[in-house]
Amino acid sequence: MSVIGMVSAKEDDSTDALMYCLQGTRTDLVSWGHEYLRCLAGQVGKEYNSRVEKNQSTDEVLQLVD
Repeated sequence: MSVIGMVSAKEDDSTDALMYCLQGTRTDLVSWGHEYLRCLAGQVGKEYNSRVEKNQSTDEVLQLVD
């Protein structure tokens, strides 16, 4: 679902791929390829900044970085 969220996003500000990734198993993400990881990294940054601005927890987003 995460990859579909990446390719079907109508807006550059979409974080669909990240949201589906966080809900999934998050195992072996490297096997999905460099374009997927690049998209995911951008969405992690956007979501992190958005949560910091809103004084919300960033713990869930940072789980992907660990």
